[in-house]
Amino acid sequence: SSMMSSNALAMSAFDTSMLPNRRVSSNFRSAESDLSLAATIAHVTSWNAWWTDFGNHPDGLGPLHAAVDRACDAVGRDPAGVERTVAVLAAPLGDAARAGLGHRDGVAVLTGAPAAMADRLAAFAAARIGHVQLVLDPITVPAIESLGPVLALLDGR
Repeated sequence: SSMMSSNALAMSAFDTSMLPNRRVSSNFRSAESDLSLAATIAHVTSWNAWWTDFGNHPDGLGPLHAAVDRACDAVGRDPAGVERTVAVLAAPLGDAARAGLGHRDGVAVLTGAPAAMADRLAAFAAARIGHVQLVLDPITVPAIESLGPVLALLDGR
């Protein structure tokens, strides 16, 4: 339809105009080299890290919290005012296998029984994470449905 092509064209133009400068890292890798953190920390309400940045496990968040805290201190901002969020790679139906995800070496993919998955997700909250985005592998209806028991356990806490 003409509406569909019009929307696709508008989205394509938007995406192109909003691309970040390739010289500025949008990844949250280290405070020493992360120009985007230093440039934006005074203006953001939250800071997100991708699973490759913290090993997909709450135990790996210390350096990321420290980097955000240092950046806040540098601009005179209370670090508690910046919500920390993470994208977590989850394979609720078993081992991650989707091609193209990349960077899975050394990453503890979130998988297992619902209770184990719920425990690990709860550990993110205990580690000062205010929001978790699950990157499912695979992204299928069965995978999404399999998270129902995990979410029910989290709701019961």
